[in-house]
Amino acid sequence: MRWKAAAEVGDLDAGKESRQYADRLGLSPKGLRLLMWTIAVDEVKERRDERRASTGTDGPTPARRFRVVAADEDGS
Repeated sequence: MRWKAAAEVGDLDAGKESRQYADRLGLSPKGLRLLMWTIAVDEVKERRDERRASTGTDGPTPARRFRVVAADEDGS
């Protein structure tokens, strides 16, 4: 996004170019419309929320994490 960085310091042409790239890549509302893209519903989140509501928990307990510690110079 070098165009965007140049636009932020005041380069008008870079601002125009940055906007055009955003539109072409679907990174702006206009670009989404032009490409006829839609943002999908997060089905995984919905299922997770349903499970939390039915069980009253956040799901399975997280796995235990181990930490690495340095050994002494004598190897113990």
